[in-house]
Amino acid sequence: MKIKQYNLGKWIGIYYSQLMNSLSIVGMGNSLINLTTLWAVANTTIVGWFPWLTYPLLMGIVFVIVLVILPVADYMLLYDTRQRYLNEQACKHDNPIMRELATVKDELALIKEHLGIKND
Repeated sequence: MKIKQYNLGKWIGIYYSQLMNSLSIVGMGNSLINLTTLWAVANTTIVGWFPWLTYPLLMGIVFVIVLVILPVADYMLLYDTRQRYLNEQACKHDNPIMRELATVKDELALIKEHLGIKND
């Protein structure tokens, strides 16, 4: 399935990239607020299920999950496919590095021709 992509210019990409970077930091603060709210509202129920659980321990468990387990799972499961997609997009959308690579390939072919090396 091919979905049409529109070129909105470089500025929207810059803005979106910075927005995503800043939202990850805001998201960590939001997680702390959500966790605190959850504990304030439901701590009697939570302690009824898990009598050993305290707020600092809950916070530690959540932060280990968010800061360790999720990034490792992301790296193991999603990074490869995301990077493949980004590489495909870079080749498709007039990337200056791809233009330079084409020039390098042409120059390498000329050097090989001059030296009498056959292309495989």
